[in-house]
Amino acid sequence: MSGVRRFITIQNISIAAAIFAFALAPLVLTNPFVRYTLLMIFIWSTCGVAWNVLSGSAGQTSLGHAMFYGIGAYVSTMLYLKLNISPWIGMFAAAAVACALAFIFSRFMFKLSGFYFAIGTIALSEIFFVIFTSWRYVGSARGLFIPRYRGAFPALYMQFADRVLYIYVAMALLVICIAGSYLMSISRSGYYFRAIRDEPEAAESLGIDIRRYKTQAYLFSAVFCSMAGVLYANYALYIDPDSVMHNRLSVQIAIVVILGGIGNLWGPIIGSALLVTISEIARLHLGGTGRAADLLIYSLFIILFAIFQPHGVVGMIKSIWRRFRRGKTVVSAVKL
Repeated sequence: MSGVRRFITIQNISIAAAIFAFALAPLVLTNPFVRYTLLMIFIWSTCGVAWNVLSGSAGQTSLGHAMFYGIGAYVSTMLYLKLNISPWIGMFAAAAVACALAFIFSRFMFKLSGFYFAIGTIALSEIFFVIFTSWRYVGSARGLFIPRYRGAFPALYMQFADRVLYIYVAMALLVICIAGSYLMSISRSGYYFRAIRDEPEAAESLGIDIRRYKTQAYLFSAVFCSMAGVLYANYALYIDPDSVMHNRLSVQIAIVVILGGIGNLWGPIIGSALLVTISEIARLHLGGTGRAADLLIYSLFIILFAIFQPHGVVGMIKSIWRRFRRGKTVVSAVKL
C-alpha cells in the first residue's frame, strides 16, 4: 500500500495526464497548423532529450548536433531513392551510420574539453554542411525530393494518407528516447555521467574511464537525433542542407533544453512545447512581413527567460512549489 502511495504523487499524476492529453490532441485538434506544431514539438523534444544526455548529464556541451540530424535525413533518403529501401529500415541504417561517425569523432573530440569541445562540434557540423552543400550525388544545395510511393501499403515506406500518423510515430520515438534516457540516468553510466560533469578530475582519480562514458553519451544522442531527422525528411518529402544540417538547428536543440531545464528529464519536452509553439505562432502571424518580426519576438523571449529564469521552466516550477510548500508549512505552524 505504501508503494502505491509513493507512486501516486502529484508529479506522476501530472505526467500521466500530460501524456494522455498529448495522445488525444492530434485526434481532437484537426487544424493542419496545430498538427504540424505538435509534430515539431515531438521531433525537437526527441533531439532535446538526446542532447540532454550528453550535455546536461555528462556535461559535454555540443553545438553541432544538426550534423547527426541531417545525416539521418540523408542516409534514409538516399537508401530510398537509390536502392528503394524502406525508410523504416533506413531509420536503423541512419542510426548505425550516426553511431559509427560519433564513435570515430569521439576518438579525438574528447581530447578537448569545455569551450574547446563546443567549438570543435561547431567546426565538425560546418564541415558536413559545406560537404553536403557542394556534393552533387546527394543533391548539393538544391536538395532532394522524396517521391510518393505508388505501390500498395505506402505505410511500409513511412508514407501515410492520414498525416496525423506521423505525429504518433514521432510520439513513439520520443517515448523510446525518454525511456532510454531514464534507464541510463538510473544506471551506473548515469551516475558516472554526473560525476564526470561535476568533478571530472575526481571521477578520473576514482578510476572512472571518462572517455568511455563520454562516448556512450555521445552515441546515444547521435542515434536519436539521426532518427528524428529521418522522420522529418519523410514528413516534409524534401530535404536540403539548409533545412536539416544548418548550425542554427544545433543552437535550437540546445536552446530547447536550456529553456526547459538542462539536466532534467522533462526539461527538453517543456522547452520544446514552449519554444516551438511561440516560434510557429510568431512565424504564422509575422513571418510574412518581410522584416523578420517573428525572429525578433522569438529571440526577445529567449533573452528575457535567460535573464530572469536561468534554470529554465523546470527550475521555475520547482521554485514556485518550494515557496508553496514553505507557505503551507508556515500556515500549519501558526495554526498549531
